[in-house]
Amino acid sequence: MGIPKYLIPDSPQKKGRKQEKKAMQTINSGGVWFDPADLNVTEATEKYLVDVKKVVTQKGYILFLKDIEKLHRQAGIKTPVFLIYIGDYVVKAIVQRRIKNEL
Repeated sequence: MGIPKYLIPDSPQKKGRKQEKKAMQTINSGGVWFDPADLNVTEATEKYLVDVKKVVTQKGYILFLKDIEKLHRQAGIKTPVFLIYIGDYVVKAIVQRRIKNEL
């Protein structure tokens, strides 16, 4: 029986928390463990629910429809956003439900 992953010094969970802290400093917001997603951000008249992802060893990131639907559902009246750190880039993806008549 091994050590739980959250006790390992460089576990994915700890790396993720560090990235969330960095994102909080970047967008001047705070996140707590009991909130849905990672961060709640308010800018002027817009409110966002941000889910932060960091790609460490992989060369890519797969965003599944179930994750998009979950964030959209949790956001309620806020605008759902994925903030994905990958390599030297940050991808900011705003989630909007498509109108049925759109192509």
